[in-house]
Amino acid sequence: MRALARAIAFVAAGSLLIGVPVAVAPAALAADPAGAAGNPAPLGPPTNLAVTSGNGSVTITFVAPTTDDSTPITNYEYSLNAGEWKAFDPAVTGTSVTITGLANGTTYSIQLRALTAAGTGQASETISAKPVAPRPPAPVIFRLGDQVVTKYVKVKPGVTLKVSNVPAGGRVEVVGEKDPSIVIPTRPTSKASIWTTDPLRPAVSLSARVYDASGTLIDRVRFATERAENTFTAGVFPSNSQESYGIGVPLVITFDRVITNKAAVEQALVVTSDKELGEAGWFWAEPNKIVFRPRTYWPGHATITVTGDLTGVEGAAGWWGPKIERTFKTGSAISLDVNLRKHVMEYSVNGKVEKTFLISGGKTDWETPSGMMLITTHESPRRLVNPGDPDDPDSEKWDVKVDYAMRTTQDGVFIHSAPWNYSLGYANTSHGCINMSTSDAAWIFNNTDFATPVSVKGSKPRVSTKEYLSGYWNYTWQEWKRGSALFRSR
Repeated sequence: MRALARAIAFVAAGSLLIGVPVAVAPAALAADPAGAAGNPAPLGPPTNLAVTSGNGSVTITFVAPTTDDSTPITNYEYSLNAGEWKAFDPAVTGTSVTITGLANGTTYSIQLRALTAAGTGQASETISAKPVAPRPPAPVIFRLGDQVVTKYVKVKPGVTLKVSNVPAGGRVEVVGEKDPSIVIPTRPTSKASIWTTDPLRPAVSLSARVYDASGTLIDRVRFATERAENTFTAGVFPSNSQESYGIGVPLVITFDRVITNKAAVEQALVVTSDKELGEAGWFWAEPNKIVFRPRTYWPGHATITVTGDLTGVEGAAGWWGPKIERTFKTGSAISLDVNLRKHVMEYSVNGKVEKTFLISGGKTDWETPSGMMLITTHESPRRLVNPGDPDDPDSEKWDVKVDYAMRTTQDGVFIHSAPWNYSLGYANTSHGCINMSTSDAAWIFNNTDFATPVSVKGSKPRVSTKEYLSGYWNYTWQEWKRGSALFRSR
C-alpha cells in the first residue's frame, strides 16, 4: 500500500508510469471542446430562411452555417413535411436552393441542413411554402378607336390603334400588308402592357403583330384605312429648279388652309443640302405658312431639297396633306454690306470683301432702314415716281428714270444709279434709296442674283419682319427658333 501511494504521487508530479491506470478529472474533458476523441463540433443550421413560390417549385434563400476551411459545405439536404432527407442533385453550395416537382396549391413544411465531409449539420427552422401555377396570359386586345377588332375591318383614317395585354418584354409592330416599306411607329404607353400608334394615315392596308419577349408571334390582326375625304395643298417657293438664287432666299411653304397640327406637319418636312448648312430651322410665319432658313445664309453653289410625305399627316381635323418634293440651287455666295455712316457698300464673296463702292443713303426724315434686305428685282431702266402729298403743296415730288435699279423692299427702297447725286461717299441725301454712280450700279446689277442679301446698318429705322421675303431675316435667331412648333425651351 505504501508503494502504490508513492506511485500515484509520482504521476501527480508529472511523470508517466507505464502499466498503472490513471484517472482523468471531468474538468479536463470540459476544457477540450472537440471532446476527448478529437471530433469537430456539430455544424449549425441554415438561418434566415425566405421562400419564393414558383410553378411547381419553391426557391429558398438563407444564411449558410459557419464552417472552418478544413470542412467546407459540400451540399444541402431538404425534408418535406418532416419526411426523409434528400440531397440536392446536382449539389448546391451557395445560399439559394430550388425544390421542384411539387404540387401547385399544396402547402409544404420544409427544413434544410448542410452537408460536409465530416457529416450533416443541424436542421433549420421549419418554413412553409405553397407552389402556385402562373396565371394564363391575358388575350391580346386590338382596338381601333372605340372598336375592338378580331378580324379584318376597314376604318376611317385618323383613328389610333391601341393594343392591350402585350407581354412584358414584348413588342408591337404595324406594317403595310402589301407594302412592307410602310411602317407605322408604335410605342408603349404609361399604362403597363398597352401600346399605341399615332393617328393612322389614309388608304393603307396594315397588319398589326404582337411578339413576346422571345420574339415569338403570339397574335395579329389585319385592317385597312379608307381614303381621305379632304386633302390640303402646298405651294413651295423657290419653285424654279433650273434657276439659281441668291444665298438669302428663304424656303417658304404655303398651305391652302390653316394648319392646326403644326408639329406633325413640321416634323414630316425634311430639308437636305449637298453643302454644310450649319444651324437652320423652320418658323411658322402665319397659320398656313412655314418658312425655313439657315442661321446665317445658304452656302454658295448648293443644291437644296425639301421633301415631306404629308399624306399620312392630318394637318387639320379631317384634312390630310400632299407629298412635297422640291429642289432649288444657290449661286455664288454673294452678299452686300451697306454702312450708312461711312457711305460705302462692300461686295463680298464667301465672306471676303472683293469690292467697295461709294453710296449715299436716305437723308433726315427719309432714312434708309437698317436690317436685312433682299434684292427682289433687277430693272433696267426703271421709272421712279413719287406724286407727293396732294394735301401738302410743299411735299417733295419726283419722276425720274434710272438706268439700273434693284428693289430691296416693297415700300420703295432701291439700290439704283443716281448720276445727279454728288454726295456719294460723303453724305446721305437720297429719299431712302441707296444711290450709286451709274457704272457702279451697272456692276452690281450684273453681279447679283435674285435674293442676294443686303445688310444695312447706321440708321434708327428698322426693316420690318413683315417685309416680303427679307422680313424673315430680321428676326433674331432666338425669335426664329421659338417660331418652330417643335421648339422646347430649356
